[in-house]
Amino acid sequence: MFADKQRTGYGDINPYKSLQKVLEDVSAYNPELLLVTGDLSSDGTVDSYQHFKALLAESKVSCDFKVLPGNHDSIDGLLAAFSEENLWSNSSALDLLDTWKIHLLNSKFKGTLGEVSIQDLEALRQCLLLNKTKHHFIAVHHHPITCTGWMDKHEWVNREAFTQLVESFPQVKVVIYGHIHTEIETNQNGVLYLACPSTCWQWAITKSFGLTEAMPGFRVMDLHENGEISHQVKHLIEV
Repeated sequence: MFADKQRTGYGDINPYKSLQKVLEDVSAYNPELLLVTGDLSSDGTVDSYQHFKALLAESKVSCDFKVLPGNHDSIDGLLAAFSEENLWSNSSALDLLDTWKIHLLNSKFKGTLGEVSIQDLEALRQCLLLNKTKHHFIAVHHHPITCTGWMDKHEWVNREAFTQLVESFPQVKVVIYGHIHTEIETNQNGVLYLACPSTCWQWAITKSFGLTEAMPGFRVMDLHENGEISHQVKHLIEV
C-alpha cells in the first residue's frame, strides 16, 4: 500500500481498497493463522503500515497474523509498526497442530534482490535436524525457484543454497512465497513450492514486464496432522 489511501497503481487498482475486500473474503474461512508474505508497503512509509494495521483491525479476521519483509518494505518501519509477536523470527519456528513447524524467513537484501543469510540457513538446518518427526512449512518473500519470466531479474541470489537444503530433508512439505504477484504450483524433489497471488495487481509470467487481468487474491491452506496439504487460490470477483 501507499501512504495515500486513494492512490492507485498498476491496472488502476487501489491497493488499500483491494486489500480491504480481500480481508473480507479471508474472514469467511475463519483462519487460524494469517501469513503476509511481504511487500505490505510500496513506499515504506509509516502511514502505509498503519493503513494495513487499521484494515486488519477493522476486518473480521480475528486470528493471529505474521508479517514477513518484502523487498519494498522498510525493516525499521515494520519493527516500529508491529509487535514482535506479529513479525517473522529467524531463530525459532511456530508450532501448529503438534505435528507442524512453521518457518518464517527474511529474504530482504539489496533493492529488489533477495537473500537469506548463511546464519539463517544454518538455523533452519539445525531446526530440521532436531525435528525430523515434524512436518515443516516454510514461508518467505522472494521466489526460491525460477518463474521463467521477467521477475527472474529480481531474484533470490542464493536460492540454490536454500533449495538444496530443504530438498535434502523429506520432512519439508511446502514452501510458500510472494514477490512474483501470481500463483504458481511446482513440485520439485519432494517439496511443494506455492507462489501466492497479490492482494493488488498480478504480474504476467512473460519475458518482458506485463500484467494479467486476474483479480487480487489469496491462498487458503489446510495443514493436516499426517503431513498432507490441501490448498486453493481465491480471487476477488471485482475490485
